[in-house]
Amino acid sequence: MLVTRLRDAMLALGTAAAAPSPPEALVTDFTRAVADFDACRYASLALRLPRLIRGGHALSTSGDDTEQHALLAKSYLLATRMLVKMDEQQLGWMAADRVRQLAQSAGDVLAVAECARQLAVLARKAGGMTKRCRSRSPPLITRICEAPDAPGLRSAASWSRVRRTPLRAAAIGTGCGS
Repeated sequence: MLVTRLRDAMLALGTAAAAPSPPEALVTDFTRAVADFDACRYASLALRLPRLIRGGHALSTSGDDTEQHALLAKSYLLATRMLVKMDEQQLGWMAADRVRQLAQSAGDVLAVAECARQLAVLARKAGGMTKRCRSRSPPLITRICEAPDAPGLRSAASWSRVRRTPLRAAAIGTGCGS
């Protein structure tokens, strides 16, 4: 039920929101949705999260406010986390792509970094992370993927280079190759 409702909200299928909710109401709804996710109240989340995505789209189309884009990006990020948890990879990729676009337009670097982490998780679940780590990554990341516990990999200089790029940090955080 949650996946179906999320899909419908993401693709703008089914019933549309009657009128855009005020931004304050969406912020409150988002806070409650995060609490529902954290407490595993998926029945409540199945109602709240699609409504939040629809409301966020209605609000973001009526203006070019970066706060509205940031809220919608965070809503899609929560949806991505839920879809990853439910092993719905196709919708997860779509939601993560929307997070990336919205977070970049809002200038929300933390959401962009979290999106990179979720994309790495999706890639690992799809079986492509090990191959990507070995064929396309810089040598430092390749070494981390092949031997995450090797001494010296997390030296100050090496770690500084890695953490500058969210996708590289995401490769480390998801246990790429293991």
